[in-house]
Amino acid sequence: VATCRAAAAVGVPRPLVALLQPREETSPSGALDIVESGVLTEYGVDAVIGAHVQPRLAAGVVSAVPGPVNASTDEFDVIVRGQGGHAGYPHLLRDPILALSQIVVSLQQLASRRVDPVFGAVCSVGRIEAGRTANVVPNEARLSGSLRLMRAGDRDLALEGLAEIVHGTAKAHGCRAELEISPCEPVLRNDAGLTQRAHRRLVRAGAGVDTDFRSFGADDFAHYCGTTRGLMMFVGLGDTAGAPSLHDE
Repeated sequence: VATCRAAAAVGVPRPLVALLQPREETSPSGALDIVESGVLTEYGVDAVIGAHVQPRLAAGVVSAVPGPVNASTDEFDVIVRGQGGHAGYPHLLRDPILALSQIVVSLQQLASRRVDPVFGAVCSVGRIEAGRTANVVPNEARLSGSLRLMRAGDRDLALEGLAEIVHGTAKAHGCRAELEISPCEPVLRNDAGLTQRAHRRLVRAGAGVDTDFRSFGADDFAHYCGTTRGLMMFVGLGDTAGAPSLHDE
């Protein structure tokens, strides 16, 4: 709203549409609702421009980089089922925690051995859940994580590798695994022409311009970039040493 008011005060050569989107941090994203509603076509939107604060950039610096600037994301949930029992009789058990632990370690091979390192991948586990007491091995163990890629063409191969690691590792430990994958955001690609125009205007406004920053974070703004020209800029917050990150628990 503030941006629209400022634009109205100085006058802009083309109409400006404020995009008020629901469910930015959930899946499925509210950006899909906006795209599928046809409202961008209805208002004749020719370009979508966004900005995101970024503590890794100095204050007064704005990053505008052409091409991929945010990764795609797929979230996944794994359940490993084994045979629990008394911890003192491990030979009678099929330990799902041991299998799950090995899965966590092996998933790092997706980035180092399945994807071209020039483009990169990040596979992270953010939740592990198993058991309730120290001397009993549970029947099952669970984890949740995310797979992030900077090149769309790597997705099928990486997801295939993810499934192989999960099921193969569980089987090697006498367990079985269930894997559920939830597609989230695609790669966010900035339009080169919009980026160049933004550079010129930022310099005229006296802002510092960064041309290198890219992030394996993901943003549903990417859905708009797949529909029309898009530009996501990152606005520096300055020295944030010791401050919380963008998405602390």
